[in-house]
Amino acid sequence: ARFEALTAILAERRLAFEVEPFTIAPRKGEPRTTGRNIVVTIPGSTPEVVVGAHYDASRLSDGTLSGGAVDNAASVIILIRLAETLSQARGNARIRIVFFDMEELGLLGSAQFVQAHRERPMRAMVNLDVNAFGDTLIFGSRADANDNAFRALRAACIAVAANCVELPRMPPSDDVSFQKGGIPAVSIATVPEVQAHQLWLLMNGGKE
Repeated sequence: ARFEALTAILAERRLAFEVEPFTIAPRKGEPRTTGRNIVVTIPGSTPEVVVGAHYDASRLSDGTLSGGAVDNAASVIILIRLAETLSQARGNARIRIVFFDMEELGLLGSAQFVQAHRERPMRAMVNLDVNAFGDTLIFGSRADANDNAFRALRAACIAVAANCVELPRMPPSDDVSFQKGGIPAVSIATVPEVQAHQLWLLMNGGKE
């Protein structure tokens, strides 16, 4: 149902897209064995930039799916708006806007995308996860390979006077698949200021 709703929105907004299906081994508690990534390509030069968000939702203990508004439907809407904007005012670089499936099962959709496109030159990946509300932008995880992405984010925060918090470690999301594939990647979330500092402590504060 989420796949049908998302592709209907893209079609309604006349955003051309490709569907990249993949299969996984059967696993307990998960009825699906086929996932589908959805890709919108904004033409430009290479190396390209990937901007992604997962559109699947976590499965609850009773077997139903969560509503998924915060995690991660709001980020999906941001990507749709980004695709509309970039399709009308293109920059220099090719942008691939990717809606990943099966993130909640262990980042499976993004891992499949990285593997399927391992020969394609990618400059960087920007991941959106948990962006429904709040006044503070958090970004991470820190790695030697993503210095350029971090500098760009810091500059953007200053330019728009945003309240931003850098996390050396972020809760794992689809950016991890790209970092494992040797592609600079950064994940962005938006939360209330108190939660931003709680997340910093949870992920980076040590045992204390």
